[in-house]
Amino acid sequence: IKNDVRAQLKSYVQSPEIRKLAQNRKFHAHLVLIVGSRKVLVWGMDTNGEWIGLPVLAEKML
Repeated sequence: IKNDVRAQLKSYVQSPEIRKLAQNRKFHAHLVLIVGSRKVLVWGMDTNGEWIGLPVLAEKML
């Protein structure tokens, strides 16, 4: 799943439409994973389509 999802999100992040929208703006791409009924993990991706670190609990991002 990690590689399949990465490839799909990377192609979206690097698409001409998104690159155009991201110019002159702060741009963030995130994969949101729902685990069970209580945990939400968030994993960031940079503009080159590379994961940023590891997934973190959404509550720790506040």
